[in-house]
Amino acid sequence: MLPLTDLSEEFKTEKLLDAWYTLRGANIGAIVDTVKPRVRAVLAMGHHGTIQDLIYDPDGWQQDAGMWGI
Repeated sequence: MLPLTDLSEEFKTEKLLDAWYTLRGANIGAIVDTVKPRVRAVLAMGHHGTIQDLIYDPDGWQQDAGMWGI
């Protein structure tokens, strides 16, 4: 269980991998790396938490290669 912060009312936090976490609001989500602090991706969220669009990705070649599947 992650400690609650003042953002806990606005964002839902879930563990994705050992060092990656997702922060999700109603319309936007982010994947955050905690080992080397950085934002890995920013995503537009749709109904029921579905991913609609990849807004920001520092490794754009992965998306171009079809590795994200979005």
